Amino acid sequence: KFRLGFAPPERHALRDHLAAKGASVETMIEAGLLVHGEDIAVPYDRFRNRVMFPICDRAGRVIAFGGRALEADAQAKYLNSPETPLFHKGATLYNLHNARKTAHEAGAVIAVEGYVDVIALAAAGFPNAVAPLGTALTPEQCALLWRLAEEPILCFDGDKAGLKAAFRAVDTALPLIGPGRSLRFVLLPDGQDPDELLRSSGAEALAEALNHPLPLVDLLWMRETDAATLDTPERRAALERRLREIVGQIGDDDLRRHYLQELAQRLDRLFSRDRRAPFRRPDGVRRGASGRRRASDESPLTIGPGLANSPLFRGVKSAIAPREALILLILINHPDLIDSRAEDLATLDLESADARDLRDALLRFAESNASDKLELHPFLAALGLARTVARLEAMAAHSTLWSVRPEAAAADAGESLRQAFALHRRSLALNRELRAVQALLADNPNERDHARLKDIQTQLSALDGAEAAVEGYGSLSGRPSRNL
Repeated sequence: KFRLGFAPPERHALRDHLAAKGASVETMIEAGLLVHGEDIAVPYDRFRNRVMFPICDRAGRVIAFGGRALEADAQAKYLNSPETPLFHKGATLYNLHNARKTAHEAGAVIAVEGYVDVIALAAAGFPNAVAPLGTALTPEQCALLWRLAEEPILCFDGDKAGLKAAFRAVDTALPLIGPGRSLRFVLLPDGQDPDELLRSSGAEALAEALNHPLPLVDLLWMRETDAATLDTPERRAALERRLREIVGQIGDDDLRRHYLQELAQRLDRLFSRDRRAPFRRPDGVRRGASGRRRASDESPLTIGPGLANSPLFRGVKSAIAPREALILLILINHPDLIDSRAEDLATLDLESADARDLRDALLRFAESNASDKLELHPFLAALGLARTVARLEAMAAHSTLWSVRPEAAAADAGESLRQAFALHRRSLALNRELRAVQALLADNPNERDHARLKDIQTQLSALDGAEAAVEGYGSLSGRPSRNL
């Protein structure tokens, strides 16, 4: 099931083996299998004397390797493939292809710290386990986990390093969480990792731990208060301010408000006195009639007039945001690109429910391995998405942007898609930062945050005006592909 292997200790064993099968040294280097450099006369095998763990994409195709050293004094106990055209470490989860079906059915997924833990959990009856690849959890990996379950469980060793990793995951997830999208945490007892706990206490002990996970707010509270000295008003005020700033990263208005209320109640209990919550807004902050900040003061995603009035979107109304529509249009009209950008698409944060539904359908189509890409439209129609597709295609009909059309050259469409992904991710990051700064200003107006707000707004305006970057015209722009 896990297709484990072995890398011999010789420096050129794999190179010679693959060369005998016709593979070039250049291809082996590009795939990350050989170490090379200006000071290395003869490229040599990256993995030597190691147990090998194939790393697969969502469809189960091998895209990289991890290797565990068999020598006790090896410089690196674990070694992964480098970044390659196929492998992006921060956007991949080990065992995702095996765990997906079970995780979907159970509505639960467990993220552990390493390959061996994943295999141990599967052997003990927990097949819905995955692992990051030797790095701290990334936003892209969070997105992959949330496609499997609303509240993935992150299972960490109960030692100092495990706790530190859990706290890093809190920081990564906070700007991304929302209603029905969070993380839960399990810190294993006695500093054990999952494999050690299973061997010492059995599957029942691990199941018991997994049945009592801690919510994200508990980990945040633990980190900020466990070692805090709060014996003076100044120190208590510093804690309040620090929590306000941290919670300000949460992008969803309602969830951010609930976090502020929850932490205010905990602070009241901690400080052992009955007083008003410390997170009240100062006088003078604009509110609507209900007492909440007006929606016009804080948009979930800022799209300026330059993009909204661009040639792509004139004349047609759609619930899907412009940049999301651009990405989806290119993929619908050039379905051969779906496979190569599946990981980017799966981890993309989309504002519109229609866009998310269409994105999920495109990924399902890619996983179906349909032999004829012309089957895409009937596939989408069968899922009830014909109207959404028609609205997007109406945009393309009104558009002067060549690369969104079916007759555009594949090179142009691919380059436009690459740039559209980059532009969309940058826009989302700036908007998250904008909301965090707006929240800080609402609680504590000051010159520094006001200047930062203006800077972010300027960057968003510049991003919105970069239509040339969205179009991504290549050398064939403005004429059909010669293949047509």
